[in-house]
Amino acid sequence: MIVFVVLGLLFAIAQVGPVPRLFRLRTQRDRAGWVMGVMFVIAGVLHFAKPAPFVAIVPSYLPWPELLVALSGVAELLVGAGLMTNRYRRIAAWAAVALLVAVLPANIHAAQSGVLVEGYPSSAMYRWIRVALQVPLIGWAIAVARPGKPTSLPVN
Repeated sequence: MIVFVVLGLLFAIAQVGPVPRLFRLRTQRDRAGWVMGVMFVIAGVLHFAKPAPFVAIVPSYLPWPELLVALSGVAELLVGAGLMTNRYRRIAAWAAVALLVAVLPANIHAAQSGVLVEGYPSSAMYRWIRVALQVPLIGWAIAVARPGKPTSLPVN
């Protein structure tokens, strides 16, 4: 629930006066990429600030869970930074798609095996909702990455 509140606030901020001008967010696609970029940067920082929940959901058949969490954290930081720039937004969006697909098995593993992560709801529904949210996130990244001339919004 908090994720949706944060995303809603980020979208609202991306629409307000000086923010689009400051970050050159001329189109809805630019704004959507910027918001997704902020989300990825926050997630990347959390991989280092609080790695335990991420380590806990790494499937046991994968070696070196701490290293994988650190690498995915670096990837999320790079993808997030790229999404927040006009120059690298499209390639970063495709990288976001790849990253979201790559971490999907960890989320499915957590949902199927009932992995309990301290500080997170223990219900199976929460874990499956987390898996289901990957689909709209992948769609969002594809929408940011798609080619074509976007509809421009006036930014002074």
